[in-house]
Formats: sequence, structure tokens, C-alpha cells
Amino acid sequence: MAPQTLVQGNRSLKFIWGAFVTALALISLSLVNIQLIRGSELAAEAASIRTFTNTLHAKRGDIVDAKGTVLATTVQTYDIAVNQQKIKLATVTITDEKGEVVEVKKGMSAVAEHLAPLLGKNEAELGGQLIGDSTYHYLARKVPVETWRKIRALKIYGIEWEESFQRLYPSKSVAATVIGSIDAEGVGNSGIELTQEDLLKGKDGSITNEYSPQGEVLPGGKNEYQSPQNGQTVHLTIDVDLQHRIEEYLNALAKQHNAQAASVVITEVKTGNILVLADAYNRPINNQPQTSKAIQYAAEPGSVGKVYTMASGLEKGVITPLTPVPVPDTLTVSNGQSFKDADPHGYQILTAAGVLANSSNTGTIFIGEKVKPDDRWDLQKRLGLGKPTNIGLPGETAGTLPAPDKWDGRQKYVNMFGQAYSVNQLQLVNSFATIGNGGAYLPLRLIDGYTLPDGTYQKAPLEKAERALSPEVSTELLKMMETVSASGSGKHFQVPGYRTALKTGTAEVIENGVYVGNSLNIVGVVPTQDPQLAISVHMYRPSTNNYASILLADLFKQVVTDAVRARNIPASDVPPQPYPVVAGG
Repeated sequence: MAPQTLVQGNRSLKFIWGAFVTALALISLSLVNIQLIRGSELAAEAASIRTFTNTLHAKRGDIVDAKGTVLATTVQTYDIAVNQQKIKLATVTITDEKGEVVEVKKGMSAVAEHLAPLLGKNEAELGGQLIGDSTYHYLARKVPVETWRKIRALKIYGIEWEESFQRLYPSKSVAATVIGSIDAEGVGNSGIELTQEDLLKGKDGSITNEYSPQGEVLPGGKNEYQSPQNGQTVHLTIDVDLQHRIEEYLNALAKQHNAQAASVVITEVKTGNILVLADAYNRPINNQPQTSKAIQYAAEPGSVGKVYTMASGLEKGVITPLTPVPVPDTLTVSNGQSFKDADPHGYQILTAAGVLANSSNTGTIFIGEKVKPDDRWDLQKRLGLGKPTNIGLPGETAGTLPAPDKWDGRQKYVNMFGQAYSVNQLQLVNSFATIGNGGAYLPLRLIDGYTLPDGTYQKAPLEKAERALSPEVSTELLKMMETVSASGSGKHFQVPGYRTALKTGTAEVIENGVYVGNSLNIVGVVPTQDPQLAISVHMYRPSTNNYASILLADLFKQVVTDAVRARNIPASDVPPQPYPVVAGG
């Protein structure tokens, strides 16, 4: 029996030894799998458990005017939150002026007592917000830095904070439609804030650290820092002080006459810089977009359009400023269409300059018929009509400028005196700036340049001028427009000491075939002998349906007076030199 027992014992020993070797092999394979095959994967998983990345928000860039006055800026703030699970164990540390601990209070009631006054909240209301199971519940947003420092000094366990920013607009409602606004997420939704969003927003950075289970940064652990890149500062061409004064005048007159809209645009003739782009009825800037009617709305220019007909006549050599023109009270053309002047008068013979000065429809038709429709249309396009100015604001209308083959039998003629097409105020003022600039068309500019994050200034690209009219035609046209202000329909607009060249326009607004009011314009350049500024004043559908020469006279004179003072433009040293109005006179 002994040998059998010995054999059985050896078998048991071999079995145990085999099981041990198998277990050891499995453990070895597992170690190989963990350390060699899945080592990197598992290490990454472990690191991710204790690695956290926080976003470092970039500061949004400023928007400033031509003098550097801040129109939009961003200030540092903090969002305050509570970990409702941790706050149950909270203590409040009270310190004196030297920072030494005076008292330590425990409990959520102590938290509410000391935190509520800092956040401007009711103590009971705040106490209710501390109760719950959330690990991150917001108590207040956009808290000033000074308040955050006082909260931090209390050393309240469970009260947390994160960096945030607040957008401020020091000028409030001034230039609101130009500056624009941002939405609740801090993204531009109108004006310059929208069109320059990519440059203003900057680029967020980040900080990544490895933490111990106790929440401490691990020495020698992962530590990565990506610095945020703040947004660029956008420099506009506008003069906010001048814009402020103009808006005050504009709002007063628009309210007085219950106008649906009103605007003033002032540009520099020789640079294309926009100095003022003012809309009536601006509201203080908030998150709601506001519409600039000066660029997003288009209307017929009315008799201002007669300037383009005169320009085409001069360009084609069919008239000179002194050409005699028959001016009947009413006129019936070859296709049977009849036209009349605004005010009844007997048969007259005026100079071409006199036709413009008296704003005669019939006289303008006599001149316009001498120029091919395609030539008149081509001149309007060269002066910038029918296309947006692309100054960097959203929603700009191109207006309407139908080609001659789209005109019907009446539009062929009313086009000569500012009907059957529409323009926005930027197009209108820039066409006159082109005349004042010797016929050289300069694209308008609202953005002068940018200050980059490193402090360098980058000028916005300057576009080349394009020849729209000859210098000779522009000079003659300027003097014809000076005749308007010196002895014609624009004499109410004379500014003491300054020679002005201008044209007024009153167009009827028709909706669904029904007359609903007037659209009024006055556009000009100053001073005539050396044009520096182009100015457009517009009022849309005032309750008082009168001519532009009556409703807009005082506003235009005030605008010119303030503008020449703001730009230090000297008074004219010679009196106006108008052409004769009556032929042979």
C-alpha cells in the first residue's frame, strides 16, 4: 500500500506545482498586458482622472473713435458660485484691516449673513440658494473685481468663482448703430461688434494641471499653460464728440416733426473718412441689435438727382452752365407723358445753372433728353449709385438703379430728376464728395486701422481713387451747386462765412400705390473753393409734409457750423460766385 500512497502524493504535488506555474504565467501575462501593451492607455486614463484644464478667456478688444476715445471696452468681472454639498461644512473668516483673523463663524447662516450684502441680495433669499445638492450653482454673475476680493477674503469653503468679462459702452446711445452690440454669449450681433467679431474676440488660452486626490497640484505633474491672446482694438474714423452734438440736433428735429427716421452723414472729401454717421432715435446699447437706417434703408433722392443729369449734360458737352434752357410751367413729351414744376410759374428761359438753382423739372427734362439714357446711367454708376459702399457695417442696401432697358415711358423722364431709383445716404453723400474731390471717387472709410495684441498699429488698406468725372466738369458742377445755395432753392441753407455747394430734394413716398409722406434730402460740400467736407441730411416721412428747404434748413446750417469748427476749417476769404440764373441776365 505504501507505494500507491507515494504515487498519489507525487500526483498531488505535481498538480499543485502545475496550478502555481499556470497562475504565475497568467499574472505575468497580465503584467505584460498592463505594463507593455496597455500601459500608455491606462496611464492616460489615470492622468485624465486627475488632470483638469481650465479656459483662460481672452479679453475682447476695444472700439475707439478717431481720437482714441473709448466707445466699447471690456472690464474684468467674476461669476460667483456655490458648491451646495461643501457649503454645509463652511466657515466664514472675519479679518480686521490688517488682515488678521478676528473671528471664525460656522454654518450656512453665517455664510448668508456676510455674503448677501456683498452680492446685493436679501439674506433669506441667498440662504435658500445655498441649499441643495449641486456642486456648482451660480449665485451672481459679472461681479466687480472689488467685490470678488472681499468675498475671497472671507475664505468660505464651498464658495467658488470663475473669471468673466463685462462689455461697457461709455457713450451709451451715441453712435449706437455704428458700434453695435453683443448677445448674451458675448458674440457680436450688430454694427462693428458683428462685422469685426473675429478680430475683437481674440483667442482663449488654457491652463492644465494634475491634481492629487486631495485637490492639490501635483509637483512634477503635468503643467501646461497656453496664454490667451486678447482681441484687437478697432479704430474708427468717426469723431464721437461731433457725432454726439449732431445726434442731439437730429433727435430734437425728428421728434418735433414726428419723422419715422432721420440721419446725418459727414465725410472728409479728400480721404473718404466718415466723421459722423448719425441716426435718430438711438437707444442705449444693450444686447438687442439696432438698425442704421442711413445705410440699411434706401429712398428716392428727389431733386438731388438733378445734379447727375446736369453732370451728364456737362460731360457730353450738350450744355454749359450758361446754356439758355426753355422752362415752361408744364411740359408734355413726345410719348404723351406730362410733367410740371413744383411751383406754378410762367414761361421762362433760364441758364442751365438756373434750372438747377430753381429745381425745375421741365428744364431738367430739356437737358436730360440731349443725353443718351445709357450715358446718364453709366455716370450714376461711376458716382457709386446702385452698389453698397462696404464700409464695414452689416445689412447695407445697394439701393436700386434699374438699367435703361427696364424703364417704362415715364421712368425714362422721372429718372432725370431723382425718381424711379433709390439710394442710401452713404451713396448720396459720397457722390457729392466725388464732385468736391475733382471727380475722383474715393471709397468711404469707417475703419482706420487696428491695434494688435503686441501694441503695433496696423492701418486699414487704402483703396485707390477712381476717375468718375473730369476735373473740369466737377468744377463747373460745384459752381452750379453754389448757385443753388447763393440764389436758388437752397438759399435758406447759407452758412455765414462759408461758401456751400448743395442741392435739396423732396421725394414722395408711395406704398401700395398710395401716397404716405415725403422723403427729404439736403446734400452738399463745404467750402466751395476748397471742398473739405461732404454732408448729407435726411428725414423720412415727417408728419409735416413740407419741402426739404423748409424743414431741414436750420439743421443743415447747425451741422455745417459745428463740423467746420470741429475740423478747424477756415472761413471763406471771398464771397460766393454763382452763375446767373436767368439767361441773358
